[in-house]
Amino acid sequence: MNQIWQGTTNIYFFLFFCFIYVKKGKSRNLIFFLET
Repeated sequence: MNQIWQGTTNIYFFLFFCFIYVKKGKSRNLIFFLET
């Protein structure tokens, strides 16, 4: 059950990552956002 929860968390994190990427529109801004 722990593995399932971990997998679900990874999926939501991936979707959030894609959302930020699309919202920023530029990979350069995304990298800057992650480093901040």
